[in-house]
Amino acid sequence: MKMETYAKDTAVRKKRQTINGEMLRRIRKHMDKNNSAKTISEDEDLALATVYNVMKKISEGLMDDSIKKGRKVQDFSIAKNKISQILLKDAPFTQMEMSEELKQFGISKSSSTVCRLLKKWIILGNALF
Repeated sequence: MKMETYAKDTAVRKKRQTINGEMLRRIRKHMDKNNSAKTISEDEDLALATVYNVMKKISEGLMDDSIKKGRKVQDFSIAKNKISQILLKDAPFTQMEMSEELKQFGISKSSSTVCRLLKKWIILGNALF
């Protein structure tokens, strides 16, 4: 019985929405009118944290196309090529040594990243990529 009471008292989480260009323009208009984040959140039916994050990015001067959520995609192609060159030397390297060797080429990857890349390639059956 306590579980039911607890479930009724909790706030309902808003559904995650994708922030597109139109949504950003509407938030900018609200900001020009000096509306609070809470007002914008209620009017646009967005989570308050999302509104705060977008308002912060807008105030920092970021353009609409650079305001997006999620991690940036990393490109490991240069690191892959250099690791394959290191492996072709036929010298026994540890992950730490490979990481240090990559730093000589200006590529800063941790030993755990090197390990993850090697495991992925071994699983794919491409020992030398």
